[in-house]
Amino acid sequence: MKLVFGDAKLLRGILAAVATVVDEVTLRADVDGVGIRALDMAEVSMVDLSMPKSSFEAYEVADGERIAFRVTDVLKLLRSTVPNEKVRIEPHENQLWFYLTGTFTRSFGVPIFGGEAKDLPLPKVNLRSSFSAPITVMDQLVENGRHVSDSVRIESKENGVVLSVKGEVSSFTVELLPQDGTLKDYVLVPGSAVSYDLGRLQKIISALGFSESIRISYDTDLPLHINSQIDSKGEVSYFIAPKVER
Repeated sequence: MKLVFGDAKLLRGILAAVATVVDEVTLRADVDGVGIRALDMAEVSMVDLSMPKSSFEAYEVADGERIAFRVTDVLKLLRSTVPNEKVRIEPHENQLWFYLTGTFTRSFGVPIFGGEAKDLPLPKVNLRSSFSAPITVMDQLVENGRHVSDSVRIESKENGVVLSVKGEVSSFTVELLPQDGTLKDYVLVPGSAVSYDLGRLQKIISALGFSESIRISYDTDLPLHINSQIDSKGEVSYFIAPKVER
């Protein structure tokens, strides 16, 4: 395997987005592109990353290659990246090596270990309500809401979406509406309402700074699906199990 990605800083952001759910991952590579799909240890949230062959400046992969590594090992050593630095990725023996060129040349290797042999299936759910919203609006919701409660409720209205966080003494609400530009490309089933773990959502939203907007799909008593496009480089999606309200 030999991969060359043209933006080391963006690659760090992509890996940080994966790390919000899981640390140990298996990178799957075939003739079409690479991907990571992993479930957290509590089996509450899943991340699904896909990057087509075209997102790389160089792509030399044998079909069906798999390499397992810890994302945090890579993130610790990619701290000093700047835009337009290139990164070459190659496995050598028992390490996955990263070679960076740009402001200066450097390289590092992280351990490779035994990973998942089978591909995880995606949840088979029919989520009837969906919308797109600016990442800045969603970030304000999770940043303010986390000081109020540990869960967020999403409810579909006729022409809007209400996201509410309620604690014992405080509450915080965001209303997404088409007329103010916060609700786009929406399909809503009025009355659909469901709650999710705000802490998990906050970690994910905070890591998606490389996106201008995200797409959210949901339905009563079903998982939340978040999709974020990575420019022309691919996409990352998440599934979060609904939170049981008592």
